[in-house]
Amino acid sequence: MIIPNMFKKKNNTKRDTNKNEKLNSFGEPLTHLIDGELPWGWISANKEFIDKTQSEYKYFLNEWNDSINKSPKNKYSALKSLLSYINDIQTLCNSLGECFAYWCNNCLLTDTLTAKLESTYNDLSENLLELQKEYEKKQHLLQNLEENLYVFINSNNGILQKDIYSHFEPEIKNNIADILYQWEKEKKINRIKSGNTYIITVNNY
Repeated sequence: MIIPNMFKKKNNTKRDTNKNEKLNSFGEPLTHLIDGELPWGWISANKEFIDKTQSEYKYFLNEWNDSINKSPKNKYSALKSLLSYINDIQTLCNSLGECFAYWCNNCLLTDTLTAKLESTYNDLSENLLELQKEYEKKQHLLQNLEENLYVFINSNNGILQKDIYSHFEPEIKNNIADILYQWEKEKKINRIKSGNTYIITVNNY
């Protein structure tokens, strides 16, 4: 009669294979998603990587945000660097496993923002020369705008604001409106409502 070896050591091949795998306090591996979510403790276990990545991403994102009011060439360069970093970090995270990929695409980045950045980049790429030319023209027009605008108003005291615009290039209409608004606050000029525009007079005192 053969007696089964009831005290034979259980086969722990699966656990032995992953004996170096990091586990959380529930015994769950930190290398796999749990029900489609990051396992508990994954964030704290990878804090150094997360902090470093977030700092790098913030740097490139801030460079892009700071370029918004600069030339199209500056914006193009900053956006190209940002998108290059996004591509690099996505590639890296994908290579590190599904948890890193999940964190990258759902916590660090968003599909909406990335798609918007790519659309802006494509528009800049296709129209860069024209946009740069328009920017440089506008910068030239703005160089002595305040001085020229004040001389013109002083020579045409009581002129309607809408008629001021027609004397200058249409590209700087919004800039003129901003200057007139600021001058009114500084009591440098008076703006008196007249229909859908204003009568502009200079305060000579």
